Parts: sequence; structure tokens; C-alpha cells
Amino acid sequence: MEMNIVEREEKILLHNLNTRFKGFWLKRQDFTDSFKKLHPTERTYTWSNQEAATRIDYIWLSETIAASFQEANIEEAEGITSSDHKIVTT
Repeated sequence: MEMNIVEREEKILLHNLNTRFKGFWLKRQDFTDSFKKLHPTERTYTWSNQEAATRIDYIWLSETIAASFQEANIEEAEGITSSDHKIVTT
């Protein structure tokens, strides 16, 4: 068995659990994901490579503030920055 694959899968699992916990905690504090608030059914990603794509970039807002926002987007960063992540705007 290829050990690198197992190690990589374990890292992905741990990252996903940690990310889910942070999101759960923020929601319990009455914060909301600004993009998801305005695009509840859209599946989009902020980072990808040859093997995977995931949404790891967020703007978290209190429910009160989020209620007044009318726009949230995820934009390509190419030509703006050398980051390998997309840009989340609210």
C-alpha cells in the first residue's frame, strides 16, 4: 500500500474535521458565511489543485450585518495576486 496516499488522506480528513468545527463554532456564535447566505445552493471552490477542490476561504459576518449585504462573490485572483486561492468579496 502506498503510505503517502494514506498520510495525505489522513491530513485531508483532519483538515476537514477542523474546518467543520470552526464553521460549527462560528454558526453557534451567530455568524454566517456571507457567500452562502446569498448563494445557498451554489457549490463553488476557492482553492483547487490537480487532485481536489475545496472552499477554504470565507468572510464570516454577524447575522445582523449579513442581513444588510446584497452581494457576495468568489472571483478569480489571476492578474490581481499570485495567490493560488480565489478572492471572496462581500
